[in-house]
Amino acid sequence: MQLLVPDFICIGVQKAGTTWLYNQLVANPLISIPKKECNILTEPEGHLQRYTDFYTGTHEGRLLGDVSPFYATQPVIAQRIREMNPDCKVIIVLRDPVARAFSQYRMATKAERIPPETTLWRAFRKNMQFMQQPGCYLDVLRRSRRCRVRPAQHTTVAVRMDRRETLSVDGQAERVSGGRGGR
Repeated sequence: MQLLVPDFICIGVQKAGTTWLYNQLVANPLISIPKKECNILTEPEGHLQRYTDFYTGTHEGRLLGDVSPFYATQPVIAQRIREMNPDCKVIIVLRDPVARAFSQYRMATKAERIPPETTLWRAFRKNMQFMQQPGCYLDVLRRSRRCRVRPAQHTTVAVRMDRRETLSVDGQAERVSGGRGGR
């Protein structure tokens, strides 16, 4: 049985446009992402089998992707990506940190995860709903340093993990080259 692993992974960040990116990618017939936010790499083990199960029946001749913005907050993800597929491209979507925090605050208060009487400043200071974490881009980039992420002109960047190559994904789902759909 062939093991199936992602050709590219969008690691986040939350409230930065990852849903829009996901919708653009799944509209492309060359790309397979069965579900957004599968978060397979957050599990301590069994990644290869879980990805194979995730992609079974959807991968025929397609690039395989994973869009899980939660990955940006997890220190172990870069190493797990490297171990699983050293040729995997990594996409990081960034947003103005203040606008991102405000959007997360609105979503959390609407879902009643933050009490409605709590101000944005108080929620941020107390790090309710992890409001500070996803907006600390320097921390995200440092944790992903093995991915060799470098600043680029665009806010969405795909990076080869094994080389110092950066591909911009300029508002459209460009083909992330090198995909095989398997390992």
